[in-house]
Amino acid sequence: MSQERGEGNSAADEDVGGSVVAALSASVSRILGRYREQWDTSKQILGAEWELTLKSLWLALVFIIVFMSVVVVAWLGINALLAYAMFLVATPIWGIILAILVLHIVAIVVLIRTIRGLFREVGFSRSLALLSNTESDPAPPSDGTVPTQSGGL
Repeated sequence: MSQERGEGNSAADEDVGGSVVAALSASVSRILGRYREQWDTSKQILGAEWELTLKSLWLALVFIIVFMSVVVVAWLGINALLAYAMFLVATPIWGIILAILVLHIVAIVVLIRTIRGLFREVGFSRSLALLSNTESDPAPPSDGTVPTQSGGL
């Protein structure tokens, strides 16, 4: 009879051990699934940000070229008109040079602010934040179920 109990205990131990291994395997599978899902989402966001960045860079380049070509012509005209107007009111040459210099400095400041505003839109901040979040434990789904995706690892 003691031999039957020993066989019964070993069968029960195998059942418990099997259920622990199955539970552990299911947990590892869920965690790997969550990491895979986060990785896939990160890749999608990275791709979208890359496309937006390229569009922003091309638009910034086109804006800079068009803007500068128009500004050069207008700038030469403004400088000539300012110098001529100041010459007509008998402004000394140093006054004309100083006024044109101040006008140039103001224009440079405006251009720098405009270009900085465009380049603020360029970057991968969302992708980097998501990738840094991937290194930590994935958050469990809100309804307690594990999201599934078709296809294998």
